[in-house]
Amino acid sequence: MLKAIFVDFDGTFIDSLPALWKCYRLFLSHHDIEGEKEEFISLMGPPIQEIVNLLKEKHHLKATTESLVQEYESIVEAAYAANALPFPRAVEILKLQKDAGMAVAIVTSAYPTIVQKVLHCHGIDNLFDAIFGSRQGEPHKPDPAIYRRALHSFGLEPIHAIAIEDSQSGLHSATEAGIPTIAFTPDSQIFEGLPGKSSEILQATSWQEIGHLLNNHRDDLKGHR
Repeated sequence: MLKAIFVDFDGTFIDSLPALWKCYRLFLSHHDIEGEKEEFISLMGPPIQEIVNLLKEKHHLKATTESLVQEYESIVEAAYAANALPFPRAVEILKLQKDAGMAVAIVTSAYPTIVQKVLHCHGIDNLFDAIFGSRQGEPHKPDPAIYRRALHSFGLEPIHAIAIEDSQSGLHSATEAGIPTIAFTPDSQIFEGLPGKSSEILQATSWQEIGHLLNNHRDDLKGHR
């Protein structure tokens, strides 16, 4: 039976794109560089440490990596928490799943402290049973390590969980861990390039659709205890 729902944070639970775009542009403006949409999109997924490393190398930023990471983090913490909102019905759907007995956890490349601040800002600190975030020394998505850590923490086999992701790297991470996955595509994008994994991926363009898929998946697994 289905026992846990693992939810990506940025772009899946939180409509973070506008807030992250502002953070990216503000960071570069501090170094007299104008941000570009194409570059910004290419940076979706990795943790802040890697984003800063990529920007430092490409734009020849002279400050130390440590100071640049601190700068980016401070921008995110100041602007991101107040401006990034949950997708419509996301909170409602997850509350209904918790009421049905599901464990609900965030699995993200973001730092847990930032996630916690966003949740607190919106008064939903207690919505999630756990937050699995970026950890020093652990490979980030698309590596499946973070999903395997989440499974181990809950003592679950992959078949007893389902993941919700919005990016290629996230889909690879979850499916490589053996977890059935919902691809959240609010822009109706169709994900390709996942050989051998397509049967494990469902697709939804809204959280209302996600709710229906979760209910159907839970019903399908009732006989597999």
